[in-house]
Amino acid sequence: MNFGRTGKNYVVDVVMGFLFIDTAFSWKNYLAHIILGFALLIVIATHFWLHREWMMRQAAVIIKGKKRSSGWMTRLNFWVDLFIGTMFISSLASGLVMIVFSSIVWGNLHSFTSWMIFLGCLVHLFLHFTWIVDITKKLVTGRIRSQKDKHSLLQKELLN
Repeated sequence: MNFGRTGKNYVVDVVMGFLFIDTAFSWKNYLAHIILGFALLIVIATHFWLHREWMMRQAAVIIKGKKRSSGWMTRLNFWVDLFIGTMFISSLASGLVMIVFSSIVWGNLHSFTSWMIFLGCLVHLFLHFTWIVDITKKLVTGRIRSQKDKHSLLQKELLN
C-alpha cells in the first residue's frame, strides 16, 4: 500500500507516539529506557527531516515578523513544536549526563523536561486532532475499500 507523503508522516507520528509512551513507562528498567530513548531520538530526527521545510518556512516568517494568512494557530503550533524540541534536547542532555553522573539534580531535570514534553505533546495533539482523525479515516477507509474491491473481484471470479 502506497501511503505517499502524508501517510509516511502519519506512520512516523504513530511510531513516535508509541516509542514515547514505551520510553516513559520503561524508566524503572534502565537499559530498556536508554535503548528506547535512542530509538525515539532516531524517529524524532526522522520527523524533523520530514517537516524541515515547514519548520524553516515558519521560522523565517516569525523572525521577519510577517503576519501569515494561515493565522495564529500555525504560529502557536510552531511555538509548541519549538517548546517540545527544546524540552526534548534538555531531556536528552540530562539523560546522557545521568548515564555518567548519577545525581538527584540531573534526575529531577530529566523528569521535569520529560513531563514538559508530555504536556507539549498533548497541546500538539489537540492542535492536530482534526488532521489525525481525517487521515486515520482516509487510511482505514482506503484500506477497507481496497480489500472490498479485492473481495469483489474474487467473488466475480468464483461466480463465473
